[in-house]
Amino acid sequence: MAETTQDKEQKKGLLKKYLDNTFGDEGLRTDVKITLTNDTIFKFVAAVVGATTLSTVAYYMIKSMFTSKSQ
Repeated sequence: MAETTQDKEQKKGLLKKYLDNTFGDEGLRTDVKITLTNDTIFKFVAAVVGATTLSTVAYYMIKSMFTSKSQ
């Protein structure tokens, strides 16, 4: 199915509108709203605890591979 000239112009218009909404006069617009519910807070805390635990375990595993056991 070939695109017509009207379809191409419409896509260009949509792209221009999207870019105008993204980039304002002062630069990149950051009108982002983050709604914090109990669920999102729980997920964030769980991710931080999980990342801390995994990095600590990885640290001690790598450390044990490179330390000598002949003391």
